[in-house]
Amino acid sequence: MSRIPTALLLALGLGYAIVLVRVPTGFGPGRTFEPLEPRPRVVSQLIAARQFAEALPLAVELRQSYPDEPEIVYWLAAIHHGLSAWRDEAAAWEDYIRVSATPEAACPALPEAYARLGDVSKTLAAYERCRALDPQNPDRLFDLAIAYERSGRGSDAIPLYRQAAALDPHDPALGKWVGESTEGGR
Repeated sequence: MSRIPTALLLALGLGYAIVLVRVPTGFGPGRTFEPLEPRPRVVSQLIAARQFAEALPLAVELRQSYPDEPEIVYWLAAIHHGLSAWRDEAAAWEDYIRVSATPEAACPALPEAYARLGDVSKTLAAYERCRALDPQNPDRLFDLAIAYERSGRGSDAIPLYRQAAALDPHDPALGKWVGESTEGGR
């Protein structure tokens, strides 16, 4: 059995490193984002595996290459959530609302991130924005009603509970909440 000389191994290693540095990545301005390319696929897999710390630098790099790509911004929000980085999560959801064709997908995660920060005014404002983004969604009305109640605005919550129940009359939870909120049972 012959041994490969150390110099040959070093030369092969150096050549490999040079190829890695010189091979274009395919990322950058003017390119269309392809989520199935290797790096985006790795980020998605790391998120699915809950390896958020490992996914973060790759997602940040992708965001620099594709600043207005909603899927990357969504990934960043999920990563920050997984890392309990609520301020960064809220900022990512704000960006998502700005760049996405479906900004309502940031709800209710955006106001919940502000709630984790303990920022009542931003939480309420975010719930109100979510309601404006998707006004016929009973969940958005319900979320805002709960936020109003928690902030001491119970009288503002009652009509929202009723609107939510009217939009989804078959949801027994909404009917229960409407009954409790109008009876003062909460």
